[in-house]
Amino acid sequence: MKTAENFCAERSPSGRISWIPALLVIFLMVCAWIGDDWGLPGPARSLLYNPNGEAASYLESAGSLMSQDLAVKRQRGSSAILPVEDRASTVARLYRRFALYSHHPDEGRAFIGFANMAPAGWDFNPRTFQYGGLFYYPLGAWYWGLDRLGICRLVSDTSFYLAHPEEMGTLLRWGRIYAALWAVLAIPALWGLGRLLWGERGALALAVLWSLHPAVQDQIHVLKPHLPATVFVVLSLFMAIRYSQAGRVRDLAASSLSAGLASGMSTVVSPAWLIPLVAAFWTPMGWTSRMVRVAASVLALAAVFFLCNPYLLTSLEVWRHEMETHRATTGPFPAPWGVYATFLRDVLPGWYGWVLLAPTAVGLWALRRRPWRLCVILPLVGAALFYLYVNRSRIYERGNLRFVISFLPLVIVLCVEGLREWVRRHRRGGIAAIAACAAALALSSWAILDCCRQDVGEGSTRLAAARWVNAHLAPGDLEVPLGGEPWDLPPFAFMRHLFLPDGTERTTPADHHFVICNHELNGPPPGWRLVRSWEPRFGVLGQIFYPRFMSYAQVPVALYRRESR
Repeated sequence: MKTAENFCAERSPSGRISWIPALLVIFLMVCAWIGDDWGLPGPARSLLYNPNGEAASYLESAGSLMSQDLAVKRQRGSSAILPVEDRASTVARLYRRFALYSHHPDEGRAFIGFANMAPAGWDFNPRTFQYGGLFYYPLGAWYWGLDRLGICRLVSDTSFYLAHPEEMGTLLRWGRIYAALWAVLAIPALWGLGRLLWGERGALALAVLWSLHPAVQDQIHVLKPHLPATVFVVLSLFMAIRYSQAGRVRDLAASSLSAGLASGMSTVVSPAWLIPLVAAFWTPMGWTSRMVRVAASVLALAAVFFLCNPYLLTSLEVWRHEMETHRATTGPFPAPWGVYATFLRDVLPGWYGWVLLAPTAVGLWALRRRPWRLCVILPLVGAALFYLYVNRSRIYERGNLRFVISFLPLVIVLCVEGLREWVRRHRRGGIAAIAACAAALALSSWAILDCCRQDVGEGSTRLAAARWVNAHLAPGDLEVPLGGEPWDLPPFAFMRHLFLPDGTERTTPADHHFVICNHELNGPPPGWRLVRSWEPRFGVLGQIFYPRFMSYAQVPVALYRRESR
C-alpha cells in the first residue's frame, strides 16, 4: 500500500490510470449533450411572440433595418449599436432579437462579427475585437464545413434567419458543440500539467476537478471563446513551469506562443501574458540575459496577438470605442478597496465554491515546499489576475465569471496542491476532503445541467411566463423597458399585450398595470407588488448547491402589478 506521503507525489506504474483522460473526454461530451439546445430561437418561441404571423410586417422591417445597420457599420468601420430613431424601429428591433438571439446575452456576438464581414469582397474584418480572430476564423471554417455537409445553412442574407429562426438555432447549437470540443482538448493539457507537478495521481485530481466544476459545465453549453482560450492558458502555464525548472529558451518561447494564442482567441484573456513574462523575469540568470528574454517574450506575444487579429491596427477607433464602453460600465480604475472585500466575501464563494476555498488556501501555503521560483510564479500571477479581474468586472451579475474562466485551472492547481498537503499530513482526512470537493462540484454541476434541461420547451421559466401573459392579460396592459432582450424578457405576444411609449426613456406610465422583468437581477420596481413568479425547479440538494449568478438558463421571471392608490 502506498503511504500518505507518496499519494499524489509519485508516478503510478505506466498505464494504470492512463485510461482516465479518455473517460473524462466522454464524460464532458455527454454533459455537453444534456440540454445543449437550451434557450435557442425556434418554433417554440416564435409561436408565442408571433402567434398567427401577426408580426410579419415588423419582421420584414427588422430585416430592412438589419441591412441598413450592416451597411452603415461597414462604411464607418464601427460595430457600435446605431441609435433608435422611432417607435416602429424599436419594435422591429425587439422582434429581431427574439428571432435571432438565444437566452444568453453574449452568444450573438460571434454572429455580429460574421455579419460585419463581407467574404465575397475578401473583407474579413469583424469590426469588433473583444473576441479574437483565432475564435472567429476557425469557427467560420467549422460552419463552412457543416454547411457543405448539409448540417446547417449559411446564408449571406441575414434576414433569412428572421423568417427561419430554427436555422439560427441550429447554428447556435453547433457553435456550442464547437466550444465543448475545446473543453475536451483541455483534458490532455491539464493531464500533462498535473503530471509535471505531481505525477499521475495529481494529474487525475486536476483533470477531474476541472471536468466537474460548474463553471466548465456552464461554458460547454455556451458559444463563447473563453473555454477555447483556456487550452492555451494551460499550455502556457505548463511550458512556463518547465522553463522555470530548466531555463530552456524553447520552453519560454512555447509559453509565449501559447499565451499569445490565448489572447488571440479572446482579448479578455490578455492577462495570460503575465505567465511567460513572470517566468522569464523570475528565472535566475544575469540581469542582462533576463531582460533580453523578457523583451523577446513581449515581442513574441505581440506578434502572435496581431497575427490572430490582423484588422485591429486598422480599426483602432473601433477598439477605442469598445474600451470606452466597457469602462463606462465598470467605473474608475483602480477600484476602491471595498470592492475587493465585496468580491472576496460575497462573490468568490458563490462562483468558485466554499468547499474549494479551504484547500486552495492550504495549497497557497503549501507552495513553500516547492522550488522557490514556482512559489513566486503561481501566487504572483494569481494576485495580478485577481487585481485585473476585480477592476474589470465590478458589476457582479449573472455570467460575469466568464472573465476569469480561462484562469480557473491556475486556481485548481492551488486546490490540488492543498488537497495533496492534507493527504500528506492526514491520509483519511485528505481523502475525505477530495471526496467532498468532487461531490460538491458534481452536485453544483448537476444543478447547472438541470437548468439547461429545464430551459427547453415546456419547462422553461421564460416560455411559461409568456404563455401565462398571452392567456391572462388584456391588450396593452403590460409594460417593459424598451430594448427588452430574450435573456431578460419572456417571448409573449408583443403586439397584443405590450405597451410601448413613443419615446425611448425607460419609464412605466401610471395608467398601465403590469410590469415583467427578471426580478433576481433588477429587483421589484418601487410601488409595485409581486403577482406571480416562475422559478427553476430544484430538489433539496439542487437548492443548496446551485451556483447563483453563473448560468443564464432558467432565470427567475416575475410579474408585478402597480399598488392601488
